[in-house]
Amino acid sequence: YVLRKPWKNQDLVTMIDHLVSAYEREHGGKELVNQLRLANQKFERHEERLIQALDDRTHDLDLAQAELDRIVKQQEALSFRDQLTGLYTHRAFLERLEEECARCRRHPEAFSVLMVAVDGLPSINQEFGYAVGDEYLRRIAKVLGSADPTSRLSDITARYSGEEFVLLLPSTAKPGATTKALKIRESIAHAEFPTERKVTV
Repeated sequence: YVLRKPWKNQDLVTMIDHLVSAYEREHGGKELVNQLRLANQKFERHEERLIQALDDRTHDLDLAQAELDRIVKQQEALSFRDQLTGLYTHRAFLERLEEECARCRRHPEAFSVLMVAVDGLPSINQEFGYAVGDEYLRRIAKVLGSADPTSRLSDITARYSGEEFVLLLPSTAKPGATTKALKIRESIAHAEFPTERKVTV
C-alpha cells in the first residue's frame, strides 16, 4: 500500500484501518482453517471408532447366527432321533415311509414293515423302576439297530411308541421280512438285560 505525500491524516487512518482489517481477516481465516482441520480430524477419528464398533457388532452377530444355526441343526437332528434309544423317531419313520411309498409307485417293488412290540416291560417298570425299564429299551434298541448279515444301510429302525419299535425294509418281500423278524426275536431272547427277567417281542 502506498500513501503519497502530502497525505491527509484521514487517508492514513483509513489505510491503517484497512490494513488492520486485512490482517485480521487473513489471521482469522488461518485460525478458521485450523479449527476446520481439527474438527475434520476429530470427525475422522469418530468415524473410525464407529466403523470399528460396527465391524465388532457384525462379527458378534455372525457368531450369534452361526451358534443359532448350529442349535437349529442340532434340534432338527434331535427331532429325528429318540433321546432314550438313539433310534429314529415316529415322525422320522413316517417321513421315510412316505418317501418309500412314493419310490415304489414310480418303480414297483416290494418293501416290508416290521412292528416289534415288547411284552413284559410294564411289570419290569413296576418291580424295578422306570430307570431299569429304560435300560431294557436301550438294549432292545441296540439289538434292533445292530448290524447283522441281513442289515442294510437303507433299513430304517425307529421307536414307534413307548414299547413299540418299527423297521422299514426297502426292497424286501415277505420271506425276507419273516427271516429278519425271526433273527430279531432270537437276538432279543439271547440278549443280556439288567435283571434276570426276560422280555419277549
